[in-house]
Amino acid sequence: MLIIEARKCAYCGLIFRYPTDSPGDAEAFYDKFYTERQEDDLPKPDVLRQLKDRNFGQSEFDKAHRVRLIKSLRPSGTILDYGCSWGYTVYQLAQAGYQPTGFEFSRPMAEYGRRNLNIEIRDRWNELLPSLGSAFDIIYTDHVLEHTYDLRQPLDAFSSLLKPSGTLVIFVPNGGGLVARREGTGWRAFIGEAHTIAFSPSWFKDNLAAHGFVIEELYSVTDGVQSLTDGEELVCIARRRPDNQTEQGLKDSTSSVVCNSNA
Repeated sequence: MLIIEARKCAYCGLIFRYPTDSPGDAEAFYDKFYTERQEDDLPKPDVLRQLKDRNFGQSEFDKAHRVRLIKSLRPSGTILDYGCSWGYTVYQLAQAGYQPTGFEFSRPMAEYGRRNLNIEIRDRWNELLPSLGSAFDIIYTDHVLEHTYDLRQPLDAFSSLLKPSGTLVIFVPNGGGLVARREGTGWRAFIGEAHTIAFSPSWFKDNLAAHGFVIEELYSVTDGVQSLTDGEELVCIARRRPDNQTEQGLKDSTSSVVCNSNA
């Protein structure tokens, strides 16, 4: 691609990359070409042993801060880590007393985690939904949704996979934040080859309810102060509506759209 544009949907307000990817191109990119997640970069056995011995503490894979946040919401239960890479967060969640399952589109990454961390990671979308419907107390997704080529699919599936009143925890770059407004497509976390969409606080406020969720917290943190307009990372904590119709969510999750234009 010689030119990449950031466009904004006139219906739902989602910012998305143009040109967009086909499902096949997206799958090939994450399996083979995504430079941040290549098999050659996976920890070698001796390094992995050291990481596991200290529960990944003081490393780039340390997710203790995420685990503390999740603990403050629900201290135990079943949890799905959507977009778990090779499962280092799944491992830490298990050590914290949760019953975790990972989901990862990249099959080499998923296989590495299963083989080396002895954890459950699913890598086939069509097998995840029928077998695990309404199975989770928490769904956690950490800087994954901005890579999604079909946003409706995971959002509707989340409402189907969560138990009634289950908790959804989302971390994404803040496409409405100060850096995004100042640098636009010059901000690496905004829009590019890997980041197909960008979120703003208003998008969550206007659209998440259509997928069966009630927002409980929506914030961005800059220098320790919560501000929707300034922080680089957007945090959304929502709860599934108890009366949500999971069958409809499963039906709609087969749609293939770039953004939820009828949200």
